[in-house]
Amino acid sequence: MADAGTDSLRRFHTTDDAKMSLVVLPHAGGAASYYFKLSEAMSKFVQVYVVQYPGRHDRRREPFAADIRTLAADIQTDIARRISGPVALFGHSMGAVVSYEIASLWPARSNASLTGLFASARVAPSVRFDIPDLRTTDQAIAEIQGLGGTDMRVLADREFFASAVEVMRQDYGLLVRYQQELPRLHGHQIDVPIRALAPTSDRRAPIEQVMDWKLHTTAGFDIRTFDGGHFYINDRIDEVVDYVRESVSAEWSATGAQS
Repeated sequence: MADAGTDSLRRFHTTDDAKMSLVVLPHAGGAASYYFKLSEAMSKFVQVYVVQYPGRHDRRREPFAADIRTLAADIQTDIARRISGPVALFGHSMGAVVSYEIASLWPARSNASLTGLFASARVAPSVRFDIPDLRTTDQAIAEIQGLGGTDMRVLADREFFASAVEVMRQDYGLLVRYQQELPRLHGHQIDVPIRALAPTSDRRAPIEQVMDWKLHTTAGFDIRTFDGGHFYINDRIDEVVDYVRESVSAEWSATGAQS
């Protein structure tokens, strides 16, 4: 079961003797439970925490975040309070830029040391892209169908679907406001390695624009492609886990902490 804390971190699986932690940050409209299977697979070698953003599921009574930087600051505070030792961030889609802002805010002195950032299915922070309008139900349905990754049987439950669409609208609003910050993001870099995971058939994240994550780090960059669309993780989970594992092992080997 997940931790029943009042903060943003949910722990679905406990990993004994884990040498480091991985914090997973969901996509726009996503909830922590969507990443249960990823957590289960990753928990074979790291302690996994999945973020629950406010305004959904067990945090549905909390107000939605005002902007991505505020959301990132709140999550970073929770990480500092709950986790010690080496930490890596894994952000999918919107979660990738939330992760980037967390890394940007990471304090020089902390019980948790940030070792890397995995940016999945997201163009670089400084790249402008079109954010769909979700004002009508038809527009929301078209967006969900276009991206894939969602069981369309949710349409049968009108109350649940209306709630899910409202969460998406709020999160897409965060992305619209974030793009207003592009002048700040051009030339901005973090001193943390970035590893980009690029699906080959993702219309929202063309590989050449995913490559631009390399412009946002002074500490090393790598990119790995995966067959599939925006939610490639669902079909490529073993490949994703292998990539994260080999990257984490390389980090430990470089520091002499792991052979």
